[in-house]
Amino acid sequence: MLRPSADKNGDTASPVVAKEAEFRLDGRASGTAGSTPELFFCRDLEGYGWCVRKGDYLNVGLGRFHPRSLPAATARFVAFLEATGRIPPHFPWRWRGHSYAVNAAPSRPMIEEGVVLIGDAAGLANPQSGEGIRQAIESGLLAADTIVAADGQFTQDRLQPYADAVRARFGDAPLSGAVARLVPDAVKALVAGQLLRVPAFVKRVVIDDWFLHSRQPALS
Repeated sequence: MLRPSADKNGDTASPVVAKEAEFRLDGRASGTAGSTPELFFCRDLEGYGWCVRKGDYLNVGLGRFHPRSLPAATARFVAFLEATGRIPPHFPWRWRGHSYAVNAAPSRPMIEEGVVLIGDAAGLANPQSGEGIRQAIESGLLAADTIVAADGQFTQDRLQPYADAVRARFGDAPLSGAVARLVPDAVKALVAGQLLRVPAFVKRVVIDDWFLHSRQPALS
């Protein structure tokens, strides 16, 4: 993972950086990309790419924990998609970039007087995969409950139940990211490459735990 640097507020959360593009496929490209969403994991498990067909549109992108490696990794990913026929070669598109923090120690503040942060803004994305759709939806629901209960009095103590509920739901920010930064990149790449060859690890850990959160019950 990227070694974080603290901002003026003392926030040291590790960021995910990503580039994505969505474009309409013309008639000659209608055979590219299947209807099944695909994920492609980087060999070092420091990021993943996606290729998702949405009717006549295609969304592709790549996210990583290492900002400096993103351009080269994206170029390799695009070359792979072209070589395997998933996207048309040399297709013109416009990349869009974004970044966000994952759930990593130390936790970032989620509330202030009159303010609640949800989803990526609160740094709730999974620290292993960078995925955060479920966390964004559920934290939004928890925030809505707290806002309604506050009844127009949005003081910090009235908003505190939201922060408590989020920590109870997603747990305290793990130290796994800090520990992982102590492991040499060469070692991580070797271990990750071996793990990705084990179907049970990919299914039960990467897909079920890191992305689908299938072991966690639905928010009541």
